[in-house]
Amino acid sequence: MPIRPSPARGALARFDGSETSRHYAVDRLSDAVDVFVDGSQAAAWIAAVRLFGGVGFYTDTVYDGEQRPMFHVDLRPSRLCWLRSAGGRYTYATTSLGRVALLRALAEYG
Repeated sequence: MPIRPSPARGALARFDGSETSRHYAVDRLSDAVDVFVDGSQAAAWIAAVRLFGGVGFYTDTVYDGEQRPMFHVDLRPSRLCWLRSAGGRYTYATTSLGRVALLRALAEYG
């Protein structure tokens, strides 16, 4: 399953903005990346949550002129999973409603 780094500025490292971002790389290394995955988004999710501490699924992103879902993955020490949907709305999988929203989004994109 091919993985493509996001071409967006700051998808790998950011030198401005929020210091709490896992992408922030001033006086430290970034430990996050935003990627687009070809193929099954559900299979990619399963692999990502096995390998990374932070996993976000973004449905409001565009790649190569097409609306496509994107993954944020990072090396935070504790598990945090979330969905970012239309309008930049974040829903965290820390509640049953959040988990249901995330699973529905993954099912929608296969």
